[in-house]
Amino acid sequence: MAIVGEGDNRGRYARHARRLGVLNQISFLGGRGDIPQLLSAGDLLVHPAYDENTGTVLLEAITAGLPVLATDVCGYAAHIKKANAGRVLASPFEQSLLDQTLEQMLTSPEREKWAQNGLAYGRPELYRMPETAVDLIEEHCLTLRQDHSVAKPTLQQMDEYYRDDLKEALGNKAVFSSMMRTQGEAYREPEGTGRRTVRFSLANRHYFIKTHTGVGWKEILKNLIYFRLPVLGAMDEWHGIHHLQRLEIKTLSVAAYGTTGGMYNWARRRSFIVTDEIANSKSLEEFCREWKTHSPGSPGEIRFKRWLIEQVAVIARKMHNSGANHRDFYLGHFMLQPGYRSGQLSADASRLFVIDLHRMQLRRRTPTRWQVKDIAGLRFSSFFIGLTKRDRCRFIRTYWREITLRQSLGRTPNYWRDPQSLRNRLFWWRVESWAKKLQQAEERRGPDAQVGHAVQTAKPHAPH
Repeated sequence: MAIVGEGDNRGRYARHARRLGVLNQISFLGGRGDIPQLLSAGDLLVHPAYDENTGTVLLEAITAGLPVLATDVCGYAAHIKKANAGRVLASPFEQSLLDQTLEQMLTSPEREKWAQNGLAYGRPELYRMPETAVDLIEEHCLTLRQDHSVAKPTLQQMDEYYRDDLKEALGNKAVFSSMMRTQGEAYREPEGTGRRTVRFSLANRHYFIKTHTGVGWKEILKNLIYFRLPVLGAMDEWHGIHHLQRLEIKTLSVAAYGTTGGMYNWARRRSFIVTDEIANSKSLEEFCREWKTHSPGSPGEIRFKRWLIEQVAVIARKMHNSGANHRDFYLGHFMLQPGYRSGQLSADASRLFVIDLHRMQLRRRTPTRWQVKDIAGLRFSSFFIGLTKRDRCRFIRTYWREITLRQSLGRTPNYWRDPQSLRNRLFWWRVESWAKKLQQAEERRGPDAQVGHAVQTAKPHAPH
């Protein structure tokens, strides 16, 4: 093995190699000036990063004609796809998928094609970037001089985005102040949150706009006292939507977004987010409620029920493995677009969406307690739909697919001697315990109270 480059950890790596008895098989080459030649001598560049803002080495490999295998968290991974110069693995990272793809690429007859694509892409695209950047900067400055007077910097910073089709339909109303005053069918306005959800129509299309007018310091302090993070605006939902889209989880589509208020003016921060309506859909809470009295009986209905359970488990697993947690993970926040084939429900023709991401949290790793709370939310909202023990086991087996069901439940022989089995057993005990607490809290509110999970009607989707 040849290791190229300098770094603070070179000595540590050498000592580690000596302890493993492989130091004589490794050459530390240090800093080199012939990187393009070294890259050209390779067969494949593997770059499985967990976190990488850019990844300049990806561009270096492409221009040297070296096929690349990378993860989608790399900032320059898009160039690999655009050039068709290798493969990009989707998040969350799975070692088995990396191993499988690596083996396929090393034996693939497409390696020569990827190399040629990279060389062809590098010449016209990458080396004209400085000129393109200059053109864009000059164009932007010219626009500023024509349309705006140069203003003094203030704390009232503003950031806006409008998708082309919505911007064209709005015309001169595509400004922050107009969007905050959007009128339509009011769906939800929780007291004390400064949040309002409205459904409106424009150019024969339907949208939802969620506006945030600032929660005030009183609400912020109340949340912090109870060790809860307050929802300060639409930014969390904006990031949450794009995070799920990167995971290839179906969710809302953003048509517009705007925020103002400055970084240090949290209590008065005003923002909005506009999403497309998920047409012809109903919440899973509403769809599954019929199972309580009319359990799926035909083979087609049973297959569709199993598909739904597995889809919810896969979504939960992908989300938690990527460092995200929903915080309102109830069946009412899954929207189903049912599809039919030959007059029967079809999994292939149906789509399942996750909505209401305004409280979503993103980290490098999801803490266990937040995994427990998310799964407990699902368990709580499934109390009323007649799930069987087999259904629950199917969910657990899909959520933790790397291990057997017995291992997932911590029911292996002599489990008390196995720390992992004990942790698994404790995990599901905590899920059941928290779900029962949610149920007790709902019962205390009374039958007519607005419970924590979404109460959906027959209307199209309504983000809360």
